[in-house]
Amino acid sequence: FAYTQRLPMAFHDRQTVGELTSRVVSDTSTVESTLRDVCTDLVPSVLTLVGTAAVMVAVDWRLGLIGLVVAPLVFLTANHFAGLTRRYALRKRAATGNLTGFVTESLMGIRTVHAFGNQHVQDQQFAAQNDTVLGLSLRSVKVSAKFSPALQMVAALGTSLVLFVGGYGALNGWWQVGVLIVM
Repeated sequence: FAYTQRLPMAFHDRQTVGELTSRVVSDTSTVESTLRDVCTDLVPSVLTLVGTAAVMVAVDWRLGLIGLVVAPLVFLTANHFAGLTRRYALRKRAATGNLTGFVTESLMGIRTVHAFGNQHVQDQQFAAQNDTVLGLSLRSVKVSAKFSPALQMVAALGTSLVLFVGGYGALNGWWQVGVLIVM
């Protein structure tokens, strides 16, 4: 909010009050949810991953390294979906800002809308902008819905690789079956 207040007047001339209001509220909410997600999801997940990797390498460095081969695939998959999610979030935020700006401007000029009997036109413009926000929200949900199965598939690939190589190694006497079970 403080930053927005200090922007040059030329910026404020190009933006509607509704768009700025939406951006301030949306950005505040985004910062809050990001901090919450980092503290509750990211940090424990990273600690679990590092701990698991350390145990795997300590038990058998060869199988541990094979298990870690999929780590770059996990990173690439997560990075791909993060990029898609970010792209849709930015588009949705802009569309929500436009919608909020439209509603704010319309309600601020409600007397003019009534004076010219423009309610139907305003309804159509609102519906079109609202459909845009809804469409972007649905695309974002679709991307998010594909993220978890994609990560599970990559994890299953890693597990399969460890079990295949581990089973082959156990059959050939490279290590005991107990090591494979621990992994």
